[in-house]
Amino acid sequence: MILLTSCGGSAIGNAQDFVPNENPQLASFSAVLAPESAGIDVNSLVKDVVFNITVEGIDPEDEGLDFEFTSDFGTFGGKEVSGNLCKITFVTNDKVKIETPVDINLAITDPIGGEYKGVHSVGKGKKKAVLEIHPGDSAINCNNNGTASIRVKADCKGYYQVICDNAALSGTLKMNDSERIFPYDETGGIFDYVTVTISGLSSAVDSNVKLKLNSAPNNIWIIFCDYINDDISVKSVVTAVP
Repeated sequence: MILLTSCGGSAIGNAQDFVPNENPQLASFSAVLAPESAGIDVNSLVKDVVFNITVEGIDPEDEGLDFEFTSDFGTFGGKEVSGNLCKITFVTNDKVKIETPVDINLAITDPIGGEYKGVHSVGKGKKKAVLEIHPGDSAINCNNNGTASIRVKADCKGYYQVICDNAALSGTLKMNDSERIFPYDETGGIFDYVTVTISGLSSAVDSNVKLKLNSAPNNIWIIFCDYINDDISVKSVVTAVP
């Protein structure tokens, strides 16, 4: 025992002096909208919103840190690490869903295997869009060789189509690639009504949509997409008259 103690004294001393590795820590996490996405509500996110992410870590042993980012809701690029500071770009994808947090998974590691893990939200998907037709435009008449108009509006940016379909059921309509698409955006800082022009079957006027039945009711549908949620629609019954 005396021999072991005398021969192993240095090892025992080293063991007593050993300090275990401490895991990295997070000092700060910042997600700022990039200039090309300025003005977007982070609680109303859609696809292709760009964030500039800045993360600062703390390494108790000051041996250098690495930063890893993953997310189901976007992609990353342009990572730059300087000391304990990391900058990266994050772009949302089409998996952003209605009022769902857009989370980023962050891992900060040191060379010895210490690790910090955390989940950080940069906002959430937008709520379901509201599409409405002007009350007085839900049932109108249109001359067989003339035109009529209806007004519709949404509460967010998107695009819409106008179709005449007398067999479709409410809630089943989807955007059709074969139909014309019209953009919808703010006008004068507000989401206002847009006018949709309808032409009778015998009319030669270029319009948003043409009726299919003469001297009979036609179902005119406005289908709207807000870039994130399922398509929604409203209907006006337009009766063709001689």
